Amino acid sequence: MHRFFIPKESESGEKIVFSNEQSAQITRVLRFGTGDLVTTFDGSGYEQTVRLDLIDRYSCTGTVIKRRQGNSEPRVKVTLYQALIKQDRFEYTLQKGVEIGITTFSPIISSRTQPFQLTSSRLTRWQKIIMESAEQSGRVILPDLTAPVSLDEALKTSSGLKLIPWENETQVSLREVLRDQDVTAMREGADVAIFIGPVGGFSPEEIQAAENSGVIPVSLGKRVLRSETAGIAAAVGVLYESGDIG
Repeated sequence: MHRFFIPKESESGEKIVFSNEQSAQITRVLRFGTGDLVTTFDGSGYEQTVRLDLIDRYSCTGTVIKRRQGNSEPRVKVTLYQALIKQDRFEYTLQKGVEIGITTFSPIISSRTQPFQLTSSRLTRWQKIIMESAEQSGRVILPDLTAPVSLDEALKTSSGLKLIPWENETQVSLREVLRDQDVTAMREGADVAIFIGPVGGFSPEEIQAAENSGVIPVSLGKRVLRSETAGIAAAVGVLYESGDIG
């Protein structure tokens, strides 16, 4: 069933008003008509089955016929501290990260981050990517997107199990670190922070600063991954070990 994000909590019997863009998708892309059913979610953890009542190419409404709590959210809350990279690659990370179950995206600026200007239009685009990916993947809570911060600030504010995949780490693997954790705690809702460097990676000084802040350098295997791939791979590993994937 097709899903739409409606930022308003609605109970059974209440009316839903779709945006102009959603209405155009309902009428011109999906070709739905009066009486067809769609799913909406409001970001609070609940989703609704909605019967379409009024169909117009620019304005569609529906009635909530059932409201239920979703069960698609992972128990482990993964925060991805992703160094800013080229726009298309960062957007790939957002899209795939939402799909696999990342809870929070926190862009970071490190010593090797390329010059970057975050405009309001770009932030709006990123938020739209998160919303559309949540619609597609069955999420019932919209992942958070924070404002960019320095690596130092991210190290100070991060919490839980903190990991930093690093290509020069050869002794400690992600799997070993995760399997040393309390399985029960992991499966009941732990916080995990993952730090990913830019294209040139983190500097040795930044790795040392991270270790001094309690971050554990880990290996993701024998192959060197792109920045936009490494965060997704690490998050999948965490969510697999917690039982949220696989």
